[in-house]
Amino acid sequence: MVVDLAQITEKTKAYDKSLKLQNRSDVRAMDPTGFVFHESRVGSTLVANSLTAMNPAANRVYSESNPINNALKSDNPQLFRDVVYLMGRTNRIEEQNMFFKVSSIGSKRISVMREAFPNSLDICLSGPVQTMMSHLDPAKVDVQKNGRIMAVCTRARRTVEYDGLIDKLLDDIIPNHFGVTVDDKARQLVFEVSKTYSKAKTRSVDVNWVEDSEKKEAHSTPEIRGASELFLSQSYTELKKYSV
Repeated sequence: MVVDLAQITEKTKAYDKSLKLQNRSDVRAMDPTGFVFHESRVGSTLVANSLTAMNPAANRVYSESNPINNALKSDNPQLFRDVVYLMGRTNRIEEQNMFFKVSSIGSKRISVMREAFPNSLDICLSGPVQTMMSHLDPAKVDVQKNGRIMAVCTRARRTVEYDGLIDKLLDDIIPNHFGVTVDDKARQLVFEVSKTYSKAKTRSVDVNWVEDSEKKEAHSTPEIRGASELFLSQSYTELKKYSV
């Protein structure tokens, strides 16, 4: 069966509005609080986990969801708005914030999100060598992947450096950029979840964070360092002017 999502969304909006006018429902659609765009292995899962952990009742976090990924691929801002509306419906009073962590490939479609919503977004980005090492076999450099990384670098409104990510999230990005209050309880919950960071569930995030970055640098080949300098250094230098 094939359905028209635009018609479904319009009917859903009309239904929600009619019930609200009759005081028969508390259903509403949350606006997106923020989007997290990223390259792979630069802390995006930790960001999503932190946003969830700090207040699970208030924060709804979608992590690399297929509807969002597919809507971005369409290059259709209206379709993207419709998908976000449907995913943002809630009747829970305590739910106040909605975040989307987009798949790394979706970083090429930042312009679609930006046209659909004038909301803030962040890219968690490591140094050029570390980013290249996350993508490439040290024995082979793929120019197409390099180009995608460079494209992501140049489209960020706000960027977050790989090192010291937790402190930057708690002290700046979440309260100042996303506009979400971080109290002592939320801070403690984020620190707790960071101890079992993302895909490395048994390792301390602080130890893993430093060792991972240094390991990538140490294991990089002269060819990868050269490719990083050639393809990424100019964009990365410009990007750092706006990063935290």
